[in-house]
Amino acid sequence: MVNVGDDAGALAAAKEIERLQARIEDPYLQSAAHMAMSWTLPILDDFEGALSAASLSIQGFRAQDEPFMAAIVVFTLGMLEMAMGRYEDAHRHLSEVHATGGQDGDNWLTAVACVQLASLAVDAGRPDEARALLDESLHNSLGTERSTHLLTFCLVAYAKLAAARGEPRQAALALGAVEGLRARAGLRPWPLVRPGEAELLAGVKQAFPPDQFQDAFVTGSQLSRREAIDIVRGEASS
Repeated sequence: MVNVGDDAGALAAAKEIERLQARIEDPYLQSAAHMAMSWTLPILDDFEGALSAASLSIQGFRAQDEPFMAAIVVFTLGMLEMAMGRYEDAHRHLSEVHATGGQDGDNWLTAVACVQLASLAVDAGRPDEARALLDESLHNSLGTERSTHLLTFCLVAYAKLAAARGEPRQAALALGAVEGLRARAGLRPWPLVRPGEAELLAGVKQAFPPDQFQDAFVTGSQLSRREAIDIVRGEASS
């Protein structure tokens, strides 16, 4: 529900989880319930509650020797910390996932952690590092069935990098591509990234006249998947 933007459905499910949580005896289900709450509470801007739920979920999955499930929640924890401005903690947790998330052969988790590290590198004023991390993310997992989310994450990080380099048109093209790809796939941004994306979009809009922004944004929204990948790779013309 969170993936496709069904906020009402996600919140209804979370309310039911809260009602039943005290009766859940299975440790795995308890950890999964906490994980679900960590994904859902940002809809209500309850990032502290989401952080607490993620921490409980990680403890549970680790106690049950479920390293992959724990890695998913560590990734969630890092994303929450990014949204809350806790960048050092976010870097530590995302680096952990980047280093270990693909040990079971699932490169997608490694790639999504990598692209968030690219975003943190932009914030820290390390554009070359951000560029290298973006390239790694694209290489790792664009062929998987879940890659639409990854590509939109890459585009958002690239837009942040382009804006930092004083290239607002490239940033607007990338953000337009995000909008178009999500619309065609029936997706919305995850609740925990919505505030950051809204802030980035507002900053790019302010960088040049509204009509020029709208032209670039609409052009970006019409790009094909391949053209969007070329934007991130820096192969598309401005």
